[in-house]
Amino acid sequence: MNTDLNRGVRTFQRLLRLGWQDVSACAAAAAYDGILADWMQSNWEMIVEASLPPADQVRLEVYGDGADCNDRSSRVFLSESTATHRVVCVPRDNVVSADLLGNVPIAGDRKIILDEFVMMRDGWYYRDEPFDCILVEVADVERVIAAETVDFELDEFP
Repeated sequence: MNTDLNRGVRTFQRLLRLGWQDVSACAAAAAYDGILADWMQSNWEMIVEASLPPADQVRLEVYGDGADCNDRSSRVFLSESTATHRVVCVPRDNVVSADLLGNVPIAGDRKIILDEFVMMRDGWYYRDEPFDCILVEVADVERVIAAETVDFELDEFP
């Protein structure tokens, strides 16, 4: 388990939960539609990516939809960089995670790729607080898992 990565991802999750109402209100009043995506991506880079040792030269896959502020890239900073790694969710104690969308078990040996934090309501996921769930990709299929059931690791792009 990468403690720096776990700390960074959990800090980012808390930031979403604590700042969402205020940033959403600002975004609703703005003329530019991409403010929320830019805010999430910039904080993903500043908090999660920056929590990793600089010598590793890790550039993470974009968070969610990525940012819209750069024509050349979905990144905010170092827009010329390409992703070297992605964040994967690892079930704690290799316990099988349950998909909250379809109640399908997800085996602990599958790569569970983090897309973004979400919440569940009435059987569907939404980008909203309390951000206690994670939209993930497993074998090219969207699933949602409880955030409290996993830790995070880096997965190098093939």
